[in-house]
Amino acid sequence: MRKFGIFYRMKEETVCGEIFHLATPIQLNLETTLVYLGDYFLHPEKITNIDPVDGLKMELNQTNNTLLINVSGFIPHIFLINIYINQELYNLVLLRSQKLIYKYTFDSHGGYIQSLQIAGDFNNWNPSDNYFNYTNGKWEIDLKLEPGNYPYQLIANGNWFNDPDNPNKIDNGYGGFNSLLKVRTEKQGEVPRITTEKDFSLGCVLSSDEKITDFVVLWQNKRINSASLFRNNEKLLITIPKEAYNIKRSFLRVWAYNDFGLSNDLLIPLEYGKVLTDAKQLSRNDKENQIIYFLMVDRFCNGNPSNDNPIKAEGLQTKLNYYGGDIAGITQKIKEKYFNKLGVNTLWISPVVKNPDHACESDGQKSTGYHGYWPTISTRIDEHFGTVEDLKEMVNEAHKNNINVILDLVANHVHEDNFIIKMNPDWATPLYLPDGSLNIGRWEEHRLTTWFDKFLPTLDYEKPEVVDTMTEFALYWVDAYNLDGFRHDATKHIPDVFWRKLTHKLKHAIMCRENKRLYQIGETFGGRDLLKSYVNSGMLDGQFSFNLYYEVRSAFCFDHEPFDKLSIALEQDLQAFGYNNKMGNISGNHRFTPFYFICRRRFKYLSKC
Repeated sequence: MRKFGIFYRMKEETVCGEIFHLATPIQLNLETTLVYLGDYFLHPEKITNIDPVDGLKMELNQTNNTLLINVSGFIPHIFLINIYINQELYNLVLLRSQKLIYKYTFDSHGGYIQSLQIAGDFNNWNPSDNYFNYTNGKWEIDLKLEPGNYPYQLIANGNWFNDPDNPNKIDNGYGGFNSLLKVRTEKQGEVPRITTEKDFSLGCVLSSDEKITDFVVLWQNKRINSASLFRNNEKLLITIPKEAYNIKRSFLRVWAYNDFGLSNDLLIPLEYGKVLTDAKQLSRNDKENQIIYFLMVDRFCNGNPSNDNPIKAEGLQTKLNYYGGDIAGITQKIKEKYFNKLGVNTLWISPVVKNPDHACESDGQKSTGYHGYWPTISTRIDEHFGTVEDLKEMVNEAHKNNINVILDLVANHVHEDNFIIKMNPDWATPLYLPDGSLNIGRWEEHRLTTWFDKFLPTLDYEKPEVVDTMTEFALYWVDAYNLDGFRHDATKHIPDVFWRKLTHKLKHAIMCRENKRLYQIGETFGGRDLLKSYVNSGMLDGQFSFNLYYEVRSAFCFDHEPFDKLSIALEQDLQAFGYNNKMGNISGNHRFTPFYFICRRRFKYLSKC
């Protein structure tokens, strides 16, 4: 095995407390939850004590820095746990599971079925552990689901199909449909909806139209002392803590609950202790304020024709070759105020990493790496896109214009010509499965090992040296070019260990030292539980919400699609990720036909725009 030198030297960090920024709430499972304390604390090994909580059994493992939580009795919808580091108290927010047991029944109407399975958003479309039982002439299975809508299909004797007895269906995003499972609960009463009523020099007032059992209020990661709270029925007056007046940006976080459920959450930004009441008062450093514009570098703007060098290959179509777009073209448009006029404040740019100098063939079609997703040298800029100086100038100009730049990072795989795989062929996952079949495009059943193509080896993150090398490569890009974060390609195909190690390094080396919030957003096609499993303080800030995108597209662009599906999908997103999430709500990207073009087919007047 060839070992590589460190490409990025860790910087000395400054003091920023044991938790950087805000610790995300911990969503409990119905029974057992394993919490990685390193997701929240910079030095989890320094934890000295955790106060007991009624209804929970908690086991602290100081060797692995984990906390095993078992639900042993009644717990409220939301509560706090107290964690101490050197006598300093920190509070983490815990949310009770909202899942219920849903019994699904299927009638085969006398048809022969040897085995029946179900796959959908709720199990990441992997049916392996979801077999029905045949009882009293019908097939039954118990599913643990939160209220909402779930696309699904059935699998009988290995054949996938929609439920013929279920009239509810949903667009699958690829020209077809899936069956739609609607999980509902009998409504016993109204959950609280809290709003900010007014602010004043020392604090703010909240209110709710529904009865409230209790409020949970934090400033940053600490519960606000009861002496700073004044409650009058369903109104709450919050006095801003004195410490807030010494910090430019801090936050109040508020929840409420009653017997019927948990309220929406409020995130109230403060500037030196004063409540901000207008989004215009936020800066580009406030990641909650981002409006993201995606551009594919090669197809955007040609600012330097001298680096145009299309690849020559017999049978290569022009549309699959380099067009000439480059980093200089982006800089040109920034200077022209193009993005400012659009009203965006964050650029997500496609990968600019070095790609192969030749065309590659897949399924009989040749293509170049104009898109940037076939890395051959993971720390070098491709000459088709520009130089080191070009990228530094572009990011600098963007920042001058109050625009963030996040780079598309490819960490799941490399091109077969990449030097790290040539020197370490064992760093790739197996191309062939034990049964001799190719492990290509096995997106769900072999999610963490499948290859995208024969010339794109998937990296084996079970090897610590692979994790260390690839996270160092990522750090290099942020440090060398002063980037503001990453869009992560193929997120669900990369094990958790990579995301935790990368975010750990980013926190220690950059975020704490520079008090800089980096933004990381993932690309995952799957159910909300899968998306949510990557989103927390120790991994990613958010993911693109394709589930919501499909419903937006259907409601606005297709005939006879009711808006209630969109309403339910939005509510599911808010329940899954919180009302103040940093998920990516998109109108399209390079994988989909632009929203505008789909709508244009329905609304003829748009064709004149």
